[in-house]
Amino acid sequence: MKSPLVSSVSSVFSVFFVSFVSIVSISCQNQPRCLDQDQNTMRYAQLITMTDNGDVTIINPWDTSQVLQQLHLDTPISNAAVCMTTHCALLDELGLHGFYHDFSNMPVPDVESLIDADIDAVLVSPFENSGGYEQLQQLGIPLIYCADYMETSPLSRAEWMRFYARLFGTSADSLFNAVEQQYLALTTSPNHQIPKSPNHQPWPATSFLVPLGMSLGAAAP
Repeated sequence: MKSPLVSSVSSVFSVFFVSFVSIVSISCQNQPRCLDQDQNTMRYAQLITMTDNGDVTIINPWDTSQVLQQLHLDTPISNAAVCMTTHCALLDELGLHGFYHDFSNMPVPDVESLIDADIDAVLVSPFENSGGYEQLQQLGIPLIYCADYMETSPLSRAEWMRFYARLFGTSADSLFNAVEQQYLALTTSPNHQIPKSPNHQPWPATSFLVPLGMSLGAAAP
């Protein structure tokens, strides 16, 4: 399946993510990093490496000397459960609405619903020491850890769309290249201004989902 043309680069840049290749092996949690960087095709992303032959290493955002997950992309995903609204939006932008089920309204997808939908992979956001996915792992359905939200720059986060595209057997290279060109043009403009936090106010002390550490959200002034 070929990726459709996407006319609105701006809308994709504000959302950034997915399209088509399923996992034949998922392994190596909390193992040392081992990929030869010469084989890595990612230019901006710091928390993921990907080779031309489909070997993917997702780095542990909380200890970058360790691996969170290793994948080998082989057979395309055709029926994924997607737990993040941003990823659902990108799937729709790429014309893949029929290739996923939207589970973004629940922190952990309902097991019965996954079984009924005959899901072949679940895209989830990892959280440090959170657990919560044990039941899903017991089902034997592959979990894909989407750590893009912990990247430290817009382009490093956006580049994950290339990984998500390969999951479904297509390429987002041309789309990412367009996003990259637009972003670089904006940031080199003499009128460029660094975006502020919402309402230009500090995050409330009681906020539950405040970005932490060196993530892109936490780095916003």
